Amino acid sequence: MKFLIKYILPEILLDLLRIIRRFKLYANDRKTISSNARMKNSAIGKSCIFLGNGPSLEIDRISKINQYDVFVCNGFFQVKGSQSVDVKYYLNFDVSNEWLTEVENYLNQKKPEYFVFSLHNKQKIEKSKFHEYFPRQNTIYLHGILETKLDRYFCQIDRPVFNIKNVIIGFMLLSGYNRYENAFLYGVDFSFLTVPRKAEIRHAYDNELGHPNVTAISSYGKMCNSTSVVLRYIEMLNRLTKTNFYNCTPNSYIDVLEFFVETID
Repeated sequence: MKFLIKYILPEILLDLLRIIRRFKLYANDRKTISSNARMKNSAIGKSCIFLGNGPSLEIDRISKINQYDVFVCNGFFQVKGSQSVDVKYYLNFDVSNEWLTEVENYLNQKKPEYFVFSLHNKQKIEKSKFHEYFPRQNTIYLHGILETKLDRYFCQIDRPVFNIKNVIIGFMLLSGYNRYENAFLYGVDFSFLTVPRKAEIRHAYDNELGHPNVTAISSYGKMCNSTSVVLRYIEMLNRLTKTNFYNCTPNSYIDVLEFFVETID
């Protein structure tokens, strides 16, 4: 039925229907999303760092890391050296019960200033036994629904935004909204673009145990198909925001960002 509708209706009408759906869901929890306005322009003149969890990430080689606002994501608590980092924002847009259980030990020792989640995870988080780790005043929810050709008009996080397919996109949305002057990306390898099979992704698969280390990667093919969309959003946000984004990850294939080869001094 969905495929039939796509053939019958013109693309612009489908885009408008998607936008209406965004705001319908937004209306159910408008106060939560509107509260993100407190973050607007809150970091003018400052610089920040985003730490992905790729195999290239070497925390001890990033100079003076704790002098900057640090964004981390997903399974960062498992990364070597994670306890040495003072985290400002911890992002996860696909919160699972496993993640909530596994991140508990880390949160007992380290206290990120803010957590950033997708709105569709709000109920799960607030009803879980771990909800006390995520106080409302320190939790930011982003609301992204589908993608349209009008995505450039949906980049303000105090309203519905375009579909957030990747934590890098969430980071760029938030840091751009906060008006950071410079943002440096480490450990965003995108190395899966260079291998024919998921089993060959060094940081995402344990060949001896025979199962994925990163359970969020459910389908290698699906992940590759969505990469072009992610790269398009990276290019769009780099162009539309006032933040200067720099890719500090060798061989990451994010060619739309300027490469910054040296560590931060």
